[in-house]
Amino acid sequence: MSTQRSVINSKQWYNYADPALYVWGGNFGVNVSENEEVLGVDAGELETIQDSITNFQTKLDALAAAKSAYEAAVIEKDEARSGMIDALRPFVAQFQANPNIPVKVFESLEIPARGTTGPRTAPSIPTSLVANANANGSVVLTFNKAGNSATTTYAIQSSTGEGWSTIWTGTRKKVTLDGFTPGVETLFRVFAVRNNIQSLPSNVVGIYQTGDTVSLSVAA
Repeated sequence: MSTQRSVINSKQWYNYADPALYVWGGNFGVNVSENEEVLGVDAGELETIQDSITNFQTKLDALAAAKSAYEAAVIEKDEARSGMIDALRPFVAQFQANPNIPVKVFESLEIPARGTTGPRTAPSIPTSLVANANANGSVVLTFNKAGNSATTTYAIQSSTGEGWSTIWTGTRKKVTLDGFTPGVETLFRVFAVRNNIQSLPSNVVGIYQTGDTVSLSVAA
């Protein structure tokens, strides 16, 4: 909250980012209502003020819910993608190991006629993970893919002190997640995953550790 307040004090209210305007609007409405006589505001004007604030806050809350639903849908899609790949991989390998299958059949399946062999290497460790918390309980996480291929997926984990849980998987390097409680310390880390091989974890970052976003670097 201290970081947000310093931002508010350095800008005109109409230039605030949505989360800051949300907080400011609520405070503005309350104080106008408490001082309506001194401010010379009548009942109709007060209603206009309150309605505009409530409408904006309602729409912003709805947007946050939609973003959360979108993130959940992306997670489900990525899980289904991984499930499909895991289910089909043994069949592809089985077909490629059969010397009696004509090349034209492989062409129709759009897979190589013979599989390649060799050790699989782990993907690179994601770097420079950063977490920025917002007043509405959402957090924006960004990281560097560290040169991993486009087929590499990433798994973000969180912890409040009782072990780690995977809260998002996907291919993006910037993710907005919702549902965090301001003031409750939460840690994050990210892994890269390719061909069912997982990298070591990235650096760990935390939010709400001292009221502001804090980044912690730890050994893998």
